[in-house]
Parts: sequence; C-alpha cells; structure tokens
Amino acid sequence: MKHLSSSEAIIINIIMFSRQCLSNTTRFIPTFAASRPPIHTLRWRWELSLWAMVITSGCLMLNAPTTTAFDIVTCNVPLGMESLVITDAQITASSAHDMGFVGPQHARLKNDNNGGAWCPKHMVSNALKEYLQVDLLQTHVITAIRTQGRFGKGQGQEYTEAYVLEYWRPGFDKWQRWKNIQGKEILPGNINTYSEVENALQPIIFASKIRIYPYGQYDRTVCLRIEIVGCPWDEGIVSYSIPKGVQRGMELDLSDKTYDGNEQGDRYVDGLGQLVDGQKGKDNFRTDIHGFGKGYEWIGWRNDTPGLLGNPVEIVFEFDTVRNFSAIVLHTNNMFTKDVQVFVHAKVFFSIGGRYFSGEPVQFSYMPDTIMDHARDVTIKLHHRVGKYLKINLFFAVKWIMLSEISFISVPALGNFTDEQDQRRNSASQAQDTRDDIRSNEFQRNKNKPIGAGGSAGGLGEGLASAAGDSGGNSKYKNGPQYRLFLRRLM
Repeated sequence: MKHLSSSEAIIINIIMFSRQCLSNTTRFIPTFAASRPPIHTLRWRWELSLWAMVITSGCLMLNAPTTTAFDIVTCNVPLGMESLVITDAQITASSAHDMGFVGPQHARLKNDNNGGAWCPKHMVSNALKEYLQVDLLQTHVITAIRTQGRFGKGQGQEYTEAYVLEYWRPGFDKWQRWKNIQGKEILPGNINTYSEVENALQPIIFASKIRIYPYGQYDRTVCLRIEIVGCPWDEGIVSYSIPKGVQRGMELDLSDKTYDGNEQGDRYVDGLGQLVDGQKGKDNFRTDIHGFGKGYEWIGWRNDTPGLLGNPVEIVFEFDTVRNFSAIVLHTNNMFTKDVQVFVHAKVFFSIGGRYFSGEPVQFSYMPDTIMDHARDVTIKLHHRVGKYLKINLFFAVKWIMLSEISFISVPALGNFTDEQDQRRNSASQAQDTRDDIRSNEFQRNKNKPIGAGGSAGGLGEGLASAAGDSGGNSKYKNGPQYRLFLRRLM
C-alpha cells in the first residue's frame, strides 16, 4: 500500500476537519469515491487543495461568532439567584441582622435555607438606607425583578411591601436610579411571606450591578428573596451620543425618553436608551399601542433650514472593544404624507480612540420612497471596517428623520490597534527625531572637514556659514536665500 506524502496527508486532514466543522450547517461535502484517480497525480492534488481552501474558508465564516440584533422578546431568562449560577460572593448587602443566618447569600428566590431570606439589621423606611446588591460581573439587560418574603419553613413573618432599584455599569461615575415611563421610582413588593411577585421593567435596564432598596412609608422590619430576569448584553455597545429629539405638536415627544446618560449642550452623552432597547416602532408614529404615549418608540429630528442644508443627524457609538463591522441596521419611519422619510444619504466613520475619525467613510444613498409609507429596516454594509467608536451622519430627505432602533452585525476584532492620537503623537516624535538626525549629521560633516576646505573645525556656527558657501563666515551672506533654505532643512 502506497504511503501518503506529508502534503497529501495535510490536505486529507484539512478536508476531514472541514467535514466535521460543516456537519451541523450544511450537507454539501464532496465525497471522493473509491475509484478516484491516483492521489499522486498533479490534477488530483490540485483539486484536493482547491476543495480544502474553499471548504475551510466557508467553515470559518459560518462558525465565526457574529453579533446580531438584540431581541427583547427572548430576553426573559432567570440570571441565577435561584439556580446558584450567581455565587454567594456576588451577593452583598448594606447590613444583615445575622450574617450567617439571614445574610445576603440567603436572598435567593424559592430557597429556604437557614433563616430563609436576607434581613437587614435595621428597620427600613422611606430613607432608603438598606440595600441588597448583586454583581452580575458583566453588563446584562434586566427586564424584570421577582421577589418573595421570608417563609422560614413557616415561621417567617417579614416581607417587603415595596422597593426601589438602582443600577451601575462600566462608564458610570455614580449609581443610577430607575424610573418608569411616568417617572415613578417605587415598585410594588409582596403582601405575604411566600407569594412570588414579578415586576416587568419598562424601561429595561442595562447594568452589571443592581441594588434593591426595601421601602416603607413607616419603619418596619423586612426580609427579601429575589430573582433577576434578563439576558447578557452581547452587542458590546457601551454608550451612544445623539442630538436631543424634539417635540412634534402638543402630543408627540420625540426625545429619547429612556436615555440614562447625561445632557451636554444640545446632545445626550454617555448613556443608553431607546435606540438599542429592542423595541421597534410601528408604521404610524401617532399611535399609542402600549399605553406609553403617542410616538413613544420613535426618536425624531427636524430640519427647517432652506434646502435642508443644515447639519445632518450625528450619532456616535462607543463599544467595549475594537470590533469588525459587517453592517448597521436602522429601523426608520417613512410616513411621507406627514413629512417623514428615510434619510437620503449616510456617512459612517470609524475610530480606535474616539477622538479622531480618520480614513474615508463608508457612504450610502437611499432612493426616496413616496409610494409605501411603512416603517422599515435599512441595512448599510460596512465592509469589515474596524473601530471601537463608530459615527454615523444621516442627511435629511425631507423635514423629518425618525429612528426607532439601531443594531450592528459585528464581531470582536483580533489584533493590536493603535489609538489615532497615539499615531499622531508618534508621527510628530518621528518627525522631530528626523530633524535631530539632520542637525547631528550636518554638524559631524562640517566638523570633520579640514579648515580651508569650505568648512571649519570650530563648530556648528562656522559650519553653517561654510555650508552656505561662505568659508569666512561672512555675516552678510547669512541673510541670503540659500542660507535661509538651509536653516529650514534643519528645523
């Protein structure tokens, strides 16, 4: 039996790897019959190599971890208080009546170990001093909170009638108080020690840490068990910055009503909100489907400048790491009968450090649609451009642009990337080094020339004059054009 060469063995191994890799995604695998030509023939080796490259490349593309649009409908998974996926070390509290018996590690929904719940040391009131804290270790989307009181094997009598939420994530300089759409902070709790109460959160929370403050109108002893419901925030978006939305008439508030960042002039900065909450607006932005108010799902900007020549809508996204972008998807309104249309043009810029957006932008144009007025997803291909910051400029087709959701198709980029600011600093440093080298070389060249040979051993001052053609160091010549040109070379 003929032994395969090393190259032939490698090709066979690659094909076997490709077969395994693609087994869960496609059945299109080339099968080589027993009657195949001898493997040592040149044609057969070439075909094997070609199949290996094609299949392996396809396999790597199919199995690359790609980030797709966030779906709020599927974001309803218990995050691990009851199941112990969240460890005891991740659960802390302001105090406990008895750390071993009713400490924070016992604040797990449906668990009845030891004292059967977390019970703070002091009675609670509306002062909000006692809290239970859970560290989720990375940013999650939190869509609901479930609570119970202390059953304590039938002996417990304490429960929490109401509570307030605060949350934190990387990028925050302080804890953020959660409020509902109407601006209310207090969530209803339990009415006994055993029933489970779930509060769905609207708006949802983007957080890596959460605190629950038991609340009471009067001083009372409370105990608490909880579960946190949601999902990991895999999109990698740390924050986005947008112009403030505007009011349209008396009824429509088209601002980002759930944004949790800061105001900076006419922009919102350092926060997240409705553009990434997974809730898409309907075709008619005037309807109030969920009872949150007309136009709740939409953010809108108006351009009143002649010829729509005003500034475009500029949105900047910051990600947790440098990413490789395949596409951006924008859910836009196109109710053209109400002077709202999809943007006519877009420019997308990329940056590593966030200060300089260098390089040519990805440009996209959209043909105005004055026939179909339904809202739609507009996809802009980004051709695998990389960046940690992405800026998009949207240009008006008519008076109004309205967006409901923006999502990205991307993966973390592999490799070392340099901040554009560092690149500029390095370029300036290299330019200075070059000028220093010129000065040093010129000095050495003139220093080594013999006296009387157009140079002087006396030093750089005389060497400058010699290089300009005046061996005697004539000061009158030093003001000439050749001398000034020589000096510019040294600068």
